[in-house]
Amino acid sequence: MFFSCYNKIPDGEFRLINWNGQTEYLPEQYYTFKGNEFGAFVIDDHGDHGDKIAYGTKTIAYQLNNIFSFSRNDSIYRWKFSLNNDTLTMKSQNIDMYIICLKTD
Repeated sequence: MFFSCYNKIPDGEFRLINWNGQTEYLPEQYYTFKGNEFGAFVIDDHGDHGDKIAYGTKTIAYQLNNIFSFSRNDSIYRWKFSLNNDTLTMKSQNIDMYIICLKTD
């Protein structure tokens, strides 16, 4: 019998540190993983206390070759990921974009 294993991103919060090579002037943006839930939020520093603005949560499905996918509206988004210590790299399979994040917890 053949069992296929899917690598999953460990539960936690990851802070954006690189967006397509840009490392300066990035928003304080975070990506969260908990089981098969993928979320995102940003800290809006224009207010007095830095408000957390959530972008919502999506249910993701893990696939072979370190890819996870989710659907939004009529589109399916796929991200190939790699994890090296506390550094998470995600490359879009739909458009030419990559992001690098550091685990915060």
